[in-house]
Amino acid sequence: MIIARSRKGPVGTAEFASGWGIAIVSALIGSTVSGAQVLMHIVPPDTGYAGALFGLHLYTWAAITFLTAVLAAGVNLVLAREARPLDAARTSPALHRAATVTLAVLAFFAVTNLVACFLLQGFHWQMPGDPTGYRFFSDLF
Repeated sequence: MIIARSRKGPVGTAEFASGWGIAIVSALIGSTVSGAQVLMHIVPPDTGYAGALFGLHLYTWAAITFLTAVLAAGVNLVLAREARPLDAARTSPALHRAATVTLAVLAFFAVTNLVACFLLQGFHWQMPGDPTGYRFFSDLF
């Protein structure tokens, strides 16, 4: 939100704080979902879902990342009064392009994740805890 708003003009303290507040709410929702996935696989005989990266599964890394994002957003909120109006993306063509690319990458990831979740879940109300295939395609064939 802050990056998108900075492309149009200066971002004031209230908009800056609102953006970080939205980031905290979003990260708490994400950490709840990834925490639920961690709890589904915490029982000792369960080896976890999918592969591990540096000894931790992707949903565990997601929980760590979301909670780190909450901490970072909290620090930014504490320092929000010290922030000057941010308008670098409007005055610098390079930063304006970087902001545009950043927003495009975020939109791409959001859309591809939604499509992947839809293909995994199909038209069913709930997604299985350990999907083994794309239910959308298995329901068609």
